Amino acid sequence: MGNAQFDGTVLGTGAFDSCLGKRSPAPSMEKTQQTDTRIPATFPTRQESSENHAKKASKSAAKIQEEAKIAEEVLRSELNMLKEALRDVKTSLEQEAS
Repeated sequence: MGNAQFDGTVLGTGAFDSCLGKRSPAPSMEKTQQTDTRIPATFPTRQESSENHAKKASKSAAKIQEEAKIAEEVLRSELNMLKEALRDVKTSLEQEAS
């Protein structure tokens, strides 16, 4: 450090003032009070959680039943078409045989 001279200043620590040898005031360490504007989290009780689960399960079951009814109707329709096609083939075979 050749000709450098220490003047007592250490940056950011509130050390001695470089000219007067007086201590500068240290930065305030007090935390600033801020109002917490976040909404506090609320968690359901076990009963509420169970009720919510039951509602979801009920809706899911109703949806499955509705889909099953639609599938049943489609299958009945397809079965009837197959029966008609089978009758047509049978009639056609009987006509060829005679």
